[in-house]
Amino acid sequence: MLGWLPVLAACGPRPPSPVDPLPLVAGAAPAAATAPSDAMPSVPEPEEPPATGTEPPPPGGRDRASLFPPPAEECPLGDPGPLADEAARLVVPCAGRAPCTVEWRCDAGHATDGAALVVLRLAVPSDPELEFECHAFEYWLLPAAAEGPPEMLLRVCNDGYGASGIGEDTVVVGDNRLVHSTYGGSAWRWATSREVRLVPRELLAESSGGWWNLGANTEQHSWSWETLSGSREWYSPPCDEQGEPLQEEEPALYCASYVPQFQLDAAFVRDGWRETALGECGVRVAADGSGGFLLGGTAGEVGDAALTVAAAPGPVLFVELRDDELRDGADGDRLELWLIDRMFETDYMNPCLPPVAIPPPRWWVFGATDGRLFEGERDGAPQVKVVRGGEAGAHWARLRIRLPASTAALAVVFSDVDDGGVVERTLSTVRLDRDDPGPLGPLYPIPGEHAGCAVEDGRLAPFRHPPDEPVSP
Repeated sequence: MLGWLPVLAACGPRPPSPVDPLPLVAGAAPAAATAPSDAMPSVPEPEEPPATGTEPPPPGGRDRASLFPPPAEECPLGDPGPLADEAARLVVPCAGRAPCTVEWRCDAGHATDGAALVVLRLAVPSDPELEFECHAFEYWLLPAAAEGPPEMLLRVCNDGYGASGIGEDTVVVGDNRLVHSTYGGSAWRWATSREVRLVPRELLAESSGGWWNLGANTEQHSWSWETLSGSREWYSPPCDEQGEPLQEEEPALYCASYVPQFQLDAAFVRDGWRETALGECGVRVAADGSGGFLLGGTAGEVGDAALTVAAAPGPVLFVELRDDELRDGADGDRLELWLIDRMFETDYMNPCLPPVAIPPPRWWVFGATDGRLFEGERDGAPQVKVVRGGEAGAHWARLRIRLPASTAALAVVFSDVDDGGVVERTLSTVRLDRDDPGPLGPLYPIPGEHAGCAVEDGRLAPFRHPPDEPVSP
């Protein structure tokens, strides 16, 4: 993870301006939800529309630098200076493209085998006869030692990236890392980012988002392939009786941490889950709300209590609860399960949502330690099995829950009850409003050929497969 980059917190504010594109989520689990007043999106001031009858200046009236601006660049490790025999090593990328010069150099730290790395940006000519040809900027990777051919990393061509013509690229090079972020659009803005390891080349994290510059509509997604965790936040206002957007002073985003769905071994799904901790596989919500959401009660230290949730196809849900003391009975610790059992659209580009756009969820409350159903309809209730263990001060319960095949979205909530029967804290995979549950959170299928989890030393351990071909930032 590039530690100096801003990290987009779950339910954080949208990008406020073209010079502050979508922050990157690079290798970090979703941040904890804050108090509702802090979690509301900041709605930017609408941009002034162009005066009637005005047109943007014609391409011929602007220089190429303003038509096709270069990326903003960050190089925290510094400029390494010219490399030994640099010109000779660039013969291949510069062939037939004179003049071809190095405009920018950046120290890229070291590969996993210790080899020093450098990233270069080349200045290559455009065809003068093609007046409107987008001017490209190319980034190449070279080992610092005079050995090995250069590798093309990225070719950037900013033609405005949309009707607004305000598109931007940002390139950040770190220690064996490169992050490319892009911003553009019209009144409907968008932004994306990808973080890759340079050697060996691998996608580490990605994020994307969009928002309406004239209203509160927004959507943001992030996923880390390093931690196999991510989150989604989304909002479109409700419609009034005339089908027009209702203007809300402090619109609250629908926010959820993804529940990863792994291609888990059949033996684990059948019975192995009883003896196997979930480990680092699944969304893990700690006592302070990090990784998910603290819906109520008192935040504790990270190790005080935890809710971990993972899924397998079926779908089958695996839930692990950890606490200093797990309490039995109707007044003990509880697990809530909210399900929406049909597909639906949650598109922030809908100007507004009619009341029937998001189906109402079904809801159940189970005993956290024995799976007994305390609230909710028995007809169609998920099948729950439980195993528990631990010792004084470190108890755990693990549940396998077979969900309806039609499950489209869910929320998993753990109410940690103290010895007085009072809920000490409530942890959740979704920032859930029980009076207005919203779209809940989707399962996030993980392709087995890319990554997954396998049993190792009594716990699930994440793994990743190297890509068949090098990925591009």
